[in-house]
Amino acid sequence: MSQLTRKAFLRQGLLTAGAATFGGVVPSLANAADDPLDGERLHRDVRDLCAFGPRRTGTDAEHGASAWVAERLRAAGIPVSLVPYPFRRWRLDGWAVELAAGSAGREVAPFPQSVATHPIWGTRPAAGEADLVYVGLGTKQELDRHDLRGKAVLVDGKVLLNVFATYSADGYVYWNAAQRGAVAMFATSDAPGNLVRMIGMGRNELDANPIPAFTVGRQDFAKLRSAARAGGARIRYRLDAAFLDGVTHDVVATLPGAKTDRDGLVACAHVDSMFTGALDDATGIAGLIGLAHHFARLPARRRPKPMTFLAVNGHDTGFPHLGVRHWADANPAQVARLGGFCTLDHLAGIAAEDLPDGRLWRHSGDEERLLLISDNALLYGMVAQVATRHRLFPAIPAPEPLAEANPDLEGLMVRRGVPAVNMTMAYPWYHTPEDTPDKIPPAQLGRCVRAYADLLDAMQRMPVGLIRRAERTPRPVSRD
Repeated sequence: MSQLTRKAFLRQGLLTAGAATFGGVVPSLANAADDPLDGERLHRDVRDLCAFGPRRTGTDAEHGASAWVAERLRAAGIPVSLVPYPFRRWRLDGWAVELAAGSAGREVAPFPQSVATHPIWGTRPAAGEADLVYVGLGTKQELDRHDLRGKAVLVDGKVLLNVFATYSADGYVYWNAAQRGAVAMFATSDAPGNLVRMIGMGRNELDANPIPAFTVGRQDFAKLRSAARAGGARIRYRLDAAFLDGVTHDVVATLPGAKTDRDGLVACAHVDSMFTGALDDATGIAGLIGLAHHFARLPARRRPKPMTFLAVNGHDTGFPHLGVRHWADANPAQVARLGGFCTLDHLAGIAAEDLPDGRLWRHSGDEERLLLISDNALLYGMVAQVATRHRLFPAIPAPEPLAEANPDLEGLMVRRGVPAVNMTMAYPWYHTPEDTPDKIPPAQLGRCVRAYADLLDAMQRMPVGLIRRAERTPRPVSRD
């Protein structure tokens, strides 16, 4: 089944299921200018946050953006704290990559040839020139075929659902290539055209990261692969970066509960981004602000439990050391009593298929969405209902933390016993310079934020003891 046919099949099947569950009636969406969940109003916050530019953790742009988020939350009439804390920062100053030589005796363009790249987050600064060796997908068998000492490795692969790079899980290829003596790594970014996607590594040892690593635009990657296969390819690289102590922030807004100051709920999104970051995660921050304003306006009887609206940093530019980790470590008693945690990450975007011939095919539906849910039957049922009601399709349920999509956000909370969910998606421009506000449909954004509002409302009415007893202990993750 082709990818296009598969997506159409999923969409039709899930919409049919939704019609059966809700009698085919989808609630009309309010469009009033003063409605905090209105898509156009949410989109204005997306644009305003993106105007700060790249919001790398610890930079002036991030500091300004975090302060802006705090003010937008205060406007809901909720007490807000802007909490600074120290961390180990990676500062990127510049880089360059060139194909320095190709196969002798072949007719080639003059050298050196510039290569479209972006450093993989947090890898070691260095400069040099080395023979380029193509290692396929970077499996153990493929790495074992080559003497990698003093070589630069070229790693192929796919970025599944536009997010999960096959070569980046736990940093397997990076660390194994370095242990075999490689001096640099270059991996496909698997983004449209020659766009370069920034991908992080699951295992990031900061100052102890041994070699520089880059992602490469798809078209230039094909050029490098051909050169490496032909033999005689050499690549020249320079990465100017530094590890230094920095400061970032948690933004914490707390809405008291009408009946208790215990057993609360948390909605969380991240401020930081490598590029403009409209999808990732200005949509989530806009949703967080909209939800704070929405719940602050509700009658007290509708929100018996306290609610925390939490904006964190270091998910994209600090992974996996930051995210929600600082707030959770600073508030262990609150975490132990939480009735639920919602991550708002990648809420809405234009749906597009990246076709094999290099073209993008856009359509009017939604992108495939992952429903990342802890192993909790009650929570799963609530998520399925709101996803159906607000047409968040096609959707693929995925258990956390087994999926390990965000071990610094909902994955961390699940490991601490908190029922958690993340209804996320990503389009082909994810983590590229083309992740811009014009690709965020306001109506789709409004649908997703309303789904979170309905979910949080249902969690308000669910006894904490009941939903926490339904939470199953995470099982160890097997890498076999």
